[in-house]
Amino acid sequence: AGMQGRAAAYRLQAANRARRMSAHEEALGHLESGLALVRMLPDGADRMQLEFGLQTALGTVLISMHGYASPGVDRAFLRARELARALGDPPEVLHVLLGQVMFHLMRGQMDKAWQEGEHLLELAERIEGQAQWSAYLVTIHVLLGVTALYRADYAGAHEHLETTFALYDGDRHRDLAYQQGQDPAVAARAFRARLLWLRGYPGQALGAAQ
Repeated sequence: AGMQGRAAAYRLQAANRARRMSAHEEALGHLESGLALVRMLPDGADRMQLEFGLQTALGTVLISMHGYASPGVDRAFLRARELARALGDPPEVLHVLLGQVMFHLMRGQMDKAWQEGEHLLELAERIEGQAQWSAYLVTIHVLLGVTALYRADYAGAHEHLETTFALYDGDRHRDLAYQQGQDPAVAARAFRARLLWLRGYPGQALGAAQ
């Protein structure tokens, strides 16, 4: 069991290296091999922690390969969420929850996206001050703002998008565009323009878009 556990951990490390180089097929192969090894391990916290890391990485790789709305993304993150609950919701669960919110948003499941987003915000506020906390918070407010917009909650959308601007720091959060595929401040500006147009302010919307 010890050798299989170490081998699974090495597979996760190799997958993360491949993912950073955008070698998604290679990363997927490592993760699938790692999960096969994990299934041979005895039950316990060590097994759950290792599988949590593998499932979280798997969901992220599948997003890059097939998009946020892929059923495989949902399966990976659902399993990671189940493991996170058993492990007492470690801070790393925020990444899983972000993926789930995006899954529901891209599927048009706005009420579910909103529910998951509010839970995500509560968890993020609970770990204030920890590594990457502010980056998660910026991204969460963008997602809640977009979700509120699509639910026709224009006041809620305005509140969350403006909070994004208040929290965003260009120096501290510049890597988010690479990590998430878009800069949250740019996304918030785009959706603020759409919000202004829907509220009947086309001139302001044009200015915000520019």
